[in-house]
Formats: sequence, C-alpha cells, structure tokens
Amino acid sequence: MIAFLDASALIYLMDGEAPWAQSTQATLQRLAAEVPDLTLAVSRLSVLECRVAAGRSSQLGPFVVLYTERQGVIRIISARRANSREIQAHLQRRVDASDT
Repeated sequence: MIAFLDASALIYLMDGEAPWAQSTQATLQRLAAEVPDLTLAVSRLSVLECRVAAGRSSQLGPFVVLYTERQGVIRIISARRANSREIQAHLQRRVDASDT
C-alpha cells in the first residue's frame, strides 16, 4: 500500500504545533502498524507547497533562493534563511540603489 502525504501532513510533521504534529505522527504510526508493507510518498506539488509555506512566514526573515527558469516556469532549487552578512549586503544594495 502507498500512502500519499499532502502538504499539510508534511508541514505538521516538520514545523507543526505540538497537537497537530503529535496527531499526524500517531496516525502514521497506527497506519504503519496496520499495514506492514506501507510506503509513504509525496508529490512534487506537496514539496513545493512546503517550500512556499516557509517563504510566507514573516518570523523566518529573508531568504536566499537559488532558482532556474525553464520555458517560462520558475523552479526553486533551494531556499534557505539568509545569514547576517547576506542581509547586510542586501540592505546596502537597497540604500545604494535609492541614492541613484
């Protein structure tokens, strides 16, 4: 049996508040006990939704994003939180651009 996890389940497992994360984990454990040959799967869309959800959070701060554009579609390769040096460089570029 293959169980496809949607983005909500992934987000609950990785970043969710305690009650939701615990409930999702308990459900998966119960399912694994009932179905010994269980395989978990996720779609590319669910993974993308997880990436987008992280980008919406104002608590995480600025991101450094590596992407590619193919046939008019932008594909995110990686996204991570910017470090303090990168944030300062970005802010300085904004100041420099506003002076011109």
